[in-house]
Amino acid sequence: MSDGMAGTWPRDASNGTMGVEEEFLLVDPATGEPMPHIESVMAETTGRATREFVQELVESCTPVCSSRDTLLEEIVGMRATLARDAARSGSAIAGVGVHAFTAPEDLTLTETDRYHEMSSTLPWTWREATTCGMHVHVGVADRDRAIEVCDRLRPYLPVLLAMSVNSPLWRGRETGMRSVRTALRRLQPRTGMPPRHGSWAAFEQRMAAFAEAGVPDGSWIWWGVRPHATFGTVEVRVFDTQSDVRNAYALAAMTSALVEHLLETTEEDDLFAVYDEELLAESWYNAMRDGTDGIHVVGGPGALRTQRLGESALDLAELLEPRLGEDVAGRLRVLALWPEANMQLHDYERGGPAGAMRAAAQRTTASCIAAFGASDVAESAGVES
Repeated sequence: MSDGMAGTWPRDASNGTMGVEEEFLLVDPATGEPMPHIESVMAETTGRATREFVQELVESCTPVCSSRDTLLEEIVGMRATLARDAARSGSAIAGVGVHAFTAPEDLTLTETDRYHEMSSTLPWTWREATTCGMHVHVGVADRDRAIEVCDRLRPYLPVLLAMSVNSPLWRGRETGMRSVRTALRRLQPRTGMPPRHGSWAAFEQRMAAFAEAGVPDGSWIWWGVRPHATFGTVEVRVFDTQSDVRNAYALAAMTSALVEHLLETTEEDDLFAVYDEELLAESWYNAMRDGTDGIHVVGGPGALRTQRLGESALDLAELLEPRLGEDVAGRLRVLALWPEANMQLHDYERGGPAGAMRAAAQRTTASCIAAFGASDVAESAGVES
């Protein structure tokens, strides 16, 4: 199975490189309504924008970065460029996990062979599961180590998800979920918590079985973490898209630092370990429903313990602070207490679903400027500084 999953691991793959993909909604800045403006944005863009499944979405990708400082510059610049290009088409980008009030059946399919195949292979669910996420790639030099990292990341995934929840609204009302995006993605196969692979050989056997079962290629595997043979990376896919660029960068930097930590340690050193698949699934669901207020179940037979996912997030921030620095660790502590779903619900109480969408779009552009006070970012985004 090719296209990103199984296959020959790149000879030039190296530990520590990183990159980020982010999916954004294109909305009317005045009403929050989704706008099918992807072709207009693509005609304007000078950045690294690509089409997504529907014409109301756009994806942006950083280049490969060799340091977290470079990654920060690229994420800010990428968002600012995309905000400028969207503004020229009469729309704005909104960093959220799903649109707060539009009906998914009103979205417009992007006309490509791949997306037509997906719409026919995933009937009904392709529209319902039209969502926006952030995917973080971290370079790993060896494919066997990449499998080890993917397996050891699994108990951390509920914590990463809980910190990033940003989709509490859907079809105009509260859902009771902090990440309805994650719930909607589960309508489709090969999503959510990945299985434990154990070895690259076992992973390849699973991919071969998927191919025999009719899965077109590796790009149709959408687990929360997966090895990516084309790029030589571990790709973490659990995050809702963030409106505030500082949150997006903090989550991406945390992922990079966590992979570094796992490469330098053994499983006995892991902060979290879960040996029961059902309990791991329970923590995943708790993160999806309650965000950082949910319960995290960790430990093994005879040594199980529970704590709030927010407490686990604080533990993780403390573990990684020597690698990340005080500022980024501080931002992670904010997310451990107040993820963006909480902010979106606050905006919903004040202005309804349309108000929540307008506020998210404003934050997505303005945070690039407010966080760093960079005049070049303000000029690129078309916003007065």
